[in-house]
Amino acid sequence: MLGSEYTEAVHLYGGSNVLEIETKNTSRGEADYRITLFVRWPGRRIVIKLTDNDFTTPERVEGWAKTAAEYHRAGYYCPQMLRNLDGDYSKTISFNGRKVLVYGEEFAEYRTADQFEPSEIKRDGEYIFLDDVIRSIGLIGSRHLQTVNFPSGMCIFEKFCPSDICDEVMENSLDFKRAAESFSPEQKSKFEKIWAKFMANRNALEKIYPQLPTSVFQADLNETNVLLDGEGQFKGLLDFNLSGRDSVLNYLFRQLMMLCRFGRKELLYSSIENDKAIESFLSKLTVAAQTYSFSETEKEAAILLYRYLRPFWWRPAQEIAEVADDPQKVMRILNWVENELTRTDIAFSDYMMK
Repeated sequence: MLGSEYTEAVHLYGGSNVLEIETKNTSRGEADYRITLFVRWPGRRIVIKLTDNDFTTPERVEGWAKTAAEYHRAGYYCPQMLRNLDGDYSKTISFNGRKVLVYGEEFAEYRTADQFEPSEIKRDGEYIFLDDVIRSIGLIGSRHLQTVNFPSGMCIFEKFCPSDICDEVMENSLDFKRAAESFSPEQKSKFEKIWAKFMANRNALEKIYPQLPTSVFQADLNETNVLLDGEGQFKGLLDFNLSGRDSVLNYLFRQLMMLCRFGRKELLYSSIENDKAIESFLSKLTVAAQTYSFSETEKEAAILLYRYLRPFWWRPAQEIAEVADDPQKVMRILNWVENELTRTDIAFSDYMMK
């Protein structure tokens, strides 16, 4: 008999002859409760997730199942979502004094990147599978999937969760703006001019944004979700709980900014390091162009999107709060923000050609 607090959740997918249950708590505070069960029966292993947050709903779980299936059809290995014994993709149960949504998926056949030693999967500081991951973004973008109509975790001009006040980029921008309240008069004056330019750029981007092509993406590329074979080559992805509809350009730019290490704080103080990061970004943009054909509207919108994403998301907002007592660093960050917000020297269209 299965003698554990997880009995009801596990019995949604199989009998009581369970050999082993491993648990992992990935909760992010009281409002985002997540427990993962790795359950093994004789000859069978699956993953069962118990969640209580405002973005995991039966409708979304079913949408994630459809999206994972489309990734599989595109040639990428993705553990598929499982129907429970009632034939549903999810079910709400009582667990530890709260209502949780339970859903299951196949146990992955491949290891995730974080299970490898860096020396096994990196060459000259770069992941050996990185270009294949970027090409996968282009391929999924080219399919213009319509499996769901809710936004991805990378969305802009929309809220991902009902509890969000705005998109993540704007949220970080507002954090920066709040930090500016403690600036000196000179710094405040400079920031007010920067903020006016930022909002003007945002308004221009918002007008063209609905014209950009969309698809549905996995939306959570990181070492724990990228699946590799024994040689460290890219095979596919798991964990679709941030997946959703997004403009191809926004999703690609945001992922490239993370993959090209735009979060390093030294970029805010070194023009050389900053330019190196941009060069890496542009070189990876050409990789995406191998599997995705950018429209003229996307080429036109690229600089506006860059100016929306880059200046305040997320590292500048974090760093400005940390160096608030250092006037020189504050001014250097403000100069960096202004430079990124007004750049005219990046010829994105040259890198968006096949």
